[in-house]
Amino acid sequence: MEEQSKKSFEVKILGQIIRIKHENDEYVRRLESFLGQRIADAEKQQNITTLQLAARVLLMLADECLTLTKERDEERKTVNDRARRMIEFIDKKTLRK
Repeated sequence: MEEQSKKSFEVKILGQIIRIKHENDEYVRRLESFLGQRIADAEKQQNITTLQLAARVLLMLADECLTLTKERDEERKTVNDRARRMIEFIDKKTLRK
């Protein structure tokens, strides 16, 4: 993606304005909303510093990312196994003729 096609956006996270470049305004707003919700979920525990809050959100996101990666890898293995079995089945049927 070319740098020239990206627009500059301001995103507010934990009271801080962060400037990012992206080509899609809707995506940036969805990202900001997603992070805001995750921060709100993590803020339910009181007496927590901003740094602890940021660390908690990072841990939650990292956990979700690793879980989704594991699920994707398991699905990929399942699909590959099925494809291999189908190819073997087709090869057996076509070689018998």
